[in-house]
Amino acid sequence: MLADLQRAEEFGSLSTGLLQVDSAAVIASLWSVRDDSTMILISRFCHLWQGEQLEPAEALRQAQL
Repeated sequence: MLADLQRAEEFGSLSTGLLQVDSAAVIASLWSVRDDSTMILISRFCHLWQGEQLEPAEALRQAQL
């Protein structure tokens, strides 16, 4: 679905915009993070979620550990 371009200025952040156009969920940080640390976390999360078939919350928890 394409976002209504006339309302684009209403999106406060990328996360808000994705949720407003019907994304099921968004994982985002509330502060600045290093690119390399984020890449490791998200890579591990995706492996656990998609590869190991864990629920997203559990995959994220295990990736953080």
